[in-house]
Amino acid sequence: MIFVYLTLIVWGFCFPIFSQTGPGGVGNSTTNVLWLNPNYGMIISGSNVTGWNDLSGNGNNVSQSNVARYPVLHTSDFNGNPSVAFNNNATSVQFLAGIHSSSLNNLDGATIFAVTRFNTVNGSARCMISKRVSEGSENAFMLFAYTNNNLYADFDGTGNRFSESTNNLLPNTNYIFSSKYDKSGGYANKALIQRNGTVTGTRLSPSSTITKTSPFQIGITHQTDNRPYDGKIAEIIVYREALNATRHIIINNYLSAKFNVPLSSNDLYKQDDYGYDFEVAGIGRLSATDYHDNARGTAILQISNPSNMDNNEFMIWGHNNLLAQAVNAVDVPSGVQVRMERVWAFNCVTTSGVATSLGTVNVTFDLAGIGAVSASDLRLLIDTDHNGYFNNNVPISGAVHLGGTLFRFNNVTISNNDRLTIGTINKIQTPLPIELIDFTAKIRVREIVDLEWEVASELNFSHYEVERSIDGYNWQLIGIKQPIETNQTIKIYPDVDSLPAAGIYYYRLKSVDLNGSYEYSPVRSVNFEAPISLIHPNPSNYILYIEKEWLPEALFSVDGKQVFNQQSFDLKENSLDISQLEEGFYVLIIRKLSGEVEKIKLEIKH
Repeated sequence: MIFVYLTLIVWGFCFPIFSQTGPGGVGNSTTNVLWLNPNYGMIISGSNVTGWNDLSGNGNNVSQSNVARYPVLHTSDFNGNPSVAFNNNATSVQFLAGIHSSSLNNLDGATIFAVTRFNTVNGSARCMISKRVSEGSENAFMLFAYTNNNLYADFDGTGNRFSESTNNLLPNTNYIFSSKYDKSGGYANKALIQRNGTVTGTRLSPSSTITKTSPFQIGITHQTDNRPYDGKIAEIIVYREALNATRHIIINNYLSAKFNVPLSSNDLYKQDDYGYDFEVAGIGRLSATDYHDNARGTAILQISNPSNMDNNEFMIWGHNNLLAQAVNAVDVPSGVQVRMERVWAFNCVTTSGVATSLGTVNVTFDLAGIGAVSASDLRLLIDTDHNGYFNNNVPISGAVHLGGTLFRFNNVTISNNDRLTIGTINKIQTPLPIELIDFTAKIRVREIVDLEWEVASELNFSHYEVERSIDGYNWQLIGIKQPIETNQTIKIYPDVDSLPAAGIYYYRLKSVDLNGSYEYSPVRSVNFEAPISLIHPNPSNYILYIEKEWLPEALFSVDGKQVFNQQSFDLKENSLDISQLEEGFYVLIIRKLSGEVEKIKLEIKH
């Protein structure tokens, strides 16, 4: 597999839950309750990782407030993807921690994935993810390497621990590990372990709903343990259900392509060998009761409704990560003016790797942020002769506007090794390209962010809107800028934002045309760090502790309403009772006895 990719920017993915938008196109925020993706949400301070935000939409973020326990960012051990490195220091064990949430509780089933690489394996506990207070307290689940260099899993206590029996975990080797628990036991074993796609351990118990209110950790068994992780973790995924075998296979192929980890079973996606490693997703069927027929993932392409998907058949696809913009006017068939540079490649195969047909499928694009789109102008382009070009293929018309930004081509035939993209026959009415060259957000000085964007064309253009978010999902308009009248081909626009408090902030640019259509830039983020030890914990649920010599002065909700009550402050304990406040983000203003003031973003989660 040949693939080079690196991004350290925090990207925000905004998509409607109309299909399977989780990893590999499996699950959504209801079932996929934790997704630590290395290409999204890492909070970096120098070379240290101080936090990692959850992409699942459930807000199960992890962080570390102790400088001595920061893990470190690495950039090259996983097919060019970033990873978090833990240094095997038993004195100050490095780990990231999250608080308990309802999405990680009352589990009748669970499926956990971890992509990792050990520096050393010596029989000591090397824990990728755990949810427990201590060895014998509130142990919900844990996935870890342990005795005899085997992979182990706990579900609902240590009494249900089970492991592999292979005794051959190796250092400096990339692995895809997973564990699964099913209370109902819809298969021979209620719990299993997989290594690189092959089942290597099983257990017949437990048979209970897992109900634990413990915190969860990455890189340590529990937060007072002194057994450090020695290695790197690239991705963690948790579902609150036992995924069927079809979906398990799809996610394994998604992880295999992304991180260049060969699968020992059901390695079905081969287009990653040619650079189509990005946002891999798939559909498939092992039996009439074990199937997955609708997938999207984080990409703009959704495949659904196969007309003839038989047992042991899969369709898996990924793209080349080129621009999702219709700027290619050379490699297009007659009648099509331009096409997207981004191309998706497909494998349609049986579990034996033999090419097959799944009949026809529906192909849906979410063209949010593209601008004005007329369904009649869209053309689906498929390289059916596999010569690498679209200019000799017949374009497919008939796109249907489903509402909003969704456009669908129904009953499309896609065969093994086909490549697919989308174009337009009218680049004026349905332009598809985004003329934005770049958009950046950088901290200049304390609490001041410099925003800048560069554009190449403003044809029929109205204005720009700058938006800010504290969570990457809910956006607030903070500024409007009119286009510059100039003869220059390239235009650069500066802007400035004053941060309300310390924390992570996300920015995006909305470009609005004269006809009211608009497009969004990629999301950028900044991390303004306040002294991290002034309040704890953060996020908090009931009691917030404030460092000595500091007193709370005001607490505001995100809509600017003051919610702080002096009577809720315990001077003796220097703590603030926040148990009656609603979940969400707040701005806490604290003042030192000497007069110094800090504004800190506080998250409350009950």
